Amino acid sequence: MATLLFLLTLALLLTLTARGHTQAPLKANAGPNQEDVGFDQLVQLAGGGSGGEGDLTFHWRQLHGPSMILSDPNLPNPRFTTPTLEQVLTPAERKAFTIVALSPDEKEVVLELTVTDSQGETAIDQVIVSMTSTATGGLSTVGVGTEVFLTGKEQEGYNWTVSEKPFDSGGGELTCPSQSDDPAECEASEIRTPVFIPDVPGVYVIEEINSGSVIRLVASLWSGERFDCRRCHNGKRRPDLVTPWLKTGHAGFFARGVDGRLSLPYDEECIRCHTIGHEKKADNGGFDDVQLLLGWRFPERLLPGNFRKAPPRLQNLANIQCESCHGPGSEHGGRKEAISVSLRSGVCQQCHAGAPYLNRDLNRGVEWENSKHSVLVENPAFRGECIPCHTAQGFVRRVKGKLLTRLDDPQPQTCAACHDPHSARNEHQLRIAGKIALPDGTRVEADVAAICYACHNSRRNPATLAASGRLAPHFGPQGEMLEGTGAFEVGNQRYDSSFHGSEAFVLPELRSAQSRSEKCVTCHMAPGPAEGEPGHHQVGGHSFNMHTPEPDDGSEEGEDEGEDESEEVQNVAICRQCHRGLAGFNRPAAADYDGDGVREGVQTEVDHLLDILAGAIADSLAGGIGDGLSGSFVEEEGRFIFKNSAGQEATPTDAQYKAAYNHHFVRNDGSHGIHNTAYALQLLQRSYRNLTGQDIPGAALR
Repeated sequence: MATLLFLLTLALLLTLTARGHTQAPLKANAGPNQEDVGFDQLVQLAGGGSGGEGDLTFHWRQLHGPSMILSDPNLPNPRFTTPTLEQVLTPAERKAFTIVALSPDEKEVVLELTVTDSQGETAIDQVIVSMTSTATGGLSTVGVGTEVFLTGKEQEGYNWTVSEKPFDSGGGELTCPSQSDDPAECEASEIRTPVFIPDVPGVYVIEEINSGSVIRLVASLWSGERFDCRRCHNGKRRPDLVTPWLKTGHAGFFARGVDGRLSLPYDEECIRCHTIGHEKKADNGGFDDVQLLLGWRFPERLLPGNFRKAPPRLQNLANIQCESCHGPGSEHGGRKEAISVSLRSGVCQQCHAGAPYLNRDLNRGVEWENSKHSVLVENPAFRGECIPCHTAQGFVRRVKGKLLTRLDDPQPQTCAACHDPHSARNEHQLRIAGKIALPDGTRVEADVAAICYACHNSRRNPATLAASGRLAPHFGPQGEMLEGTGAFEVGNQRYDSSFHGSEAFVLPELRSAQSRSEKCVTCHMAPGPAEGEPGHHQVGGHSFNMHTPEPDDGSEEGEDEGEDESEEVQNVAICRQCHRGLAGFNRPAAADYDGDGVREGVQTEVDHLLDILAGAIADSLAGGIGDGLSGSFVEEEGRFIFKNSAGQEATPTDAQYKAAYNHHFVRNDGSHGIHNTAYALQLLQRSYRNLTGQDIPGAALR
């Protein structure tokens, strides 16, 4: 009995002891953020973990930033080499002698550490490694003491020199972009990407002798609102840009943040983008310099009145104001050459291309870089008639009702091409919204997609075209296709449009009494895959892509070697709100429209109809259908060239020309019938009948 009592007591004590023991929670520690480590430098991470059950395992993965390779992602403290400055250049920067724009996504690497214990429990932490703390928009107006990253075209060799600088400059020399570079091993004047740091206000001229290229800089101090741009930009001497800017989201952003009037979390890490001149390594009168001088601290609690209590000298440098985008203005004083006006994407991407773990708004520059809008089409984009849509400068001038007569530093369709930084008149600060006239005179309500319709059209009015002119539709008539207009509507039948182009095309989750159709934007700017999923940043949003793009051919030889080829990702999640269970864009067609006896996908049916119509046009140019001979038709420089079976140029009939025009109208739309299935099918089927006198054999007519 005594033995039994002893055993029961021991068991109870062991149970109580076990219950009293609490295992420390599992924690991951990715180590402190590492700043200004330099380009092309070896970095060691300082990860670790604590708590949890049993032995811990580690796994690192990269979330954002330039691609790099870890020595061993399963160690707590692996190493990697940061990219060179050359490796983070954009395709446009590789083709010019210019100032490099560096966004957070280009100068920072964000890594995530996952720690797992023996029970399968996990903990996660992140670390940021920045090559430089300088975020720059690539402006020629820069702060004194700020790193200015330069680059040139690829060539045999380089010979940079500072040919002019202020008389009182005691420095202002070229250096190498890697902080630990030994001057004996790196001659800054002979590399492709030197760095320049102006030491006093004034003009600096940097030349690359071998190419004859010249880069002119103006170094200034930050002035803030006290400079009062309204003295000139008041609607009298110059257009009033300040009054409309005051109604934008940029104006007063810092004030709203510290006063607790923002819906997003707000802390001291946010203010670099919401003040001017916040540069840790430079003393040039920026916000951080005055903050340090006055001893101001970020408020512990975000409450109304915080901004009003801040020192006036600090308020002067707060918010996203003129100098945020135009550069420091102490040397301006009305001199155009001493202030920057640039449509480069880097101006916006200083803030809108990084820190996506904080705010999706900051991802948009990264998405845009995966869009075709980010690629400058040099030929034939620089022709007078092409500039208004193929360059940012040309489009902005066109919106203002002016023609561009000079093209300096041409830019593709950048942020400021579509969004007006000075005006909130339209939703999302779009330069165009609402009603817009298409080339054939049809006036439509396109809402926020009016900015898309402005360029995504055929440039032609069929009512004014004749076979003798042989004009072809411009590539990209998506606006007209969506609206069901703009092509040759042959025959006497009515032409229909599918639901996508109707005013009722509003997604179920967005339908309300106030909802309206946003046309292109509804699908092409729908959210893309989440972080870590295939297609993240490559489809949806400001990529405008419905599927992952082809690999960029703008990279130089040897770049991106070893990258995995992944399967195409189609952003069909948005489509499934209406098309339940949809696997891909090529959804089953309602009937066999091409007459091959098989009901295939919509895109397949349209592609087959394009082939059938093209074949019929070629046969008709040889003198008849099915005689064994064939002519041809192609589009060159905006005009069709028709040839007979002997290869001789032929004059098309009205039916041949209209068939060719409609063929290219559907083909150039690029959606393979998805934008407006009914209109595409009817154009192709009826063009065939108008050309041959008969319907496509076996085809279900639309």
